Amino acid sequence: MFEPKNLLINCDICDARSIKEEDYAAYEKIILNTDYLIVNETSKSILNRLPITINHDQTIELPDGEDVRLVTVNGSSTIEKSTHVLPHTILIVNGALTIAPDAGEALQNYDRIVVNGVVRCPDSLDGLISIMTVNGSVDAYPADHTLLKSNFVLDAYFPLRAKRDGKYYARRSVVVKDPAVDLDALIEKNVSFRTGTLVTLAEKAAACAALFDEQVEFIVVPEDMTLIDDDCTVDAALLKKHGKRLFVFGDAKLDDGFETLEKLHVTDTLSVTEAQRDAIASMDVAYGALKVLPKGRQIAGQLKVRIDDALLSASPDGIFVQGVAKVVLDEGLSPETILEKLHFSGCAHIDCTDAQESAVATVSENVAHIGKHDEDDENNPLQMLKKALGTKIINADRHLM
Repeated sequence: MFEPKNLLINCDICDARSIKEEDYAAYEKIILNTDYLIVNETSKSILNRLPITINHDQTIELPDGEDVRLVTVNGSSTIEKSTHVLPHTILIVNGALTIAPDAGEALQNYDRIVVNGVVRCPDSLDGLISIMTVNGSVDAYPADHTLLKSNFVLDAYFPLRAKRDGKYYARRSVVVKDPAVDLDALIEKNVSFRTGTLVTLAEKAAACAALFDEQVEFIVVPEDMTLIDDDCTVDAALLKKHGKRLFVFGDAKLDDGFETLEKLHVTDTLSVTEAQRDAIASMDVAYGALKVLPKGRQIAGQLKVRIDDALLSASPDGIFVQGVAKVVLDEGLSPETILEKLHFSGCAHIDCTDAQESAVATVSENVAHIGKHDEDDENNPLQMLKKALGTKIINADRHLM
């Protein structure tokens, strides 16, 4: 009977702790692609003796014979006192993990926690970071505070719901934009807040001073301006809805109709074209940073875009591609055309020929990969192995070796 000579394993999690060398020794070549590889002392030695190539993000080493449960969460997750966790659990979170102050007992059942994102945990549980691997950031909040959303808008109903002597924490900001908010009621309840930035209407500034500590960044919106507490595009529709004097807490971009602005303040980055930059020079406009966008057609936020002569011919001022997962350039585009007509920003992968690569790199910023993707290269060993007649292929979420 014909037996495959090669083995290809694609999986999210590979548990190799029970591997038997005799089961794999007959293969001439083994390729293992996995996000997480679980090993012990015995399996490490066996893997080192096998003809194996391992492509992985992280290795998790656990004792021999330990019965481990693997839990994967794609998105946000919370661990609190009521969270039911079986002993010897490995938790992998691809997103944000929030740990409540009362989660100490539940956390003791985790052997390892891997977070690809943000961890929010009380400062009283800092010691438990020893069981964590965090590919992102850790936000340690005061354990005696109630957690709010990272960017919390204090509405008119919050004073009714707030607890007496309540302490509240928002990681990034608290925004007070509703004139109807009764801050005096919060002061009477002895409520306090901790956050990075406070954004408040001018008429509420005095009361806010009694609710926030002196370490907060204090941003006061002038009385004659309307607060926009999110990223926005300043165009005719926005000005019709909110008026012509805007205070933007976030990023802003100018579009058709912005010319009727009377006053604009942007706390973060204001994105403009070259023509718009000249126009705002004589206007009452302030910003944290100014970004001048390349002229031409704007393509943004798409999964895949193909750029060829036809698209460029329809875009005489060139093309600006931003935030696209994969850009494919027609092989007939010359380096001179790329330098003159294209600009790329924040793209994951730009597929181009070797002759185009240097030109693409020149007109790119924050692009992860430029050139032929390794997985698409016919000379890549992985592709050769896939095409080989004698290859056994295993695709799974979790694989036990």
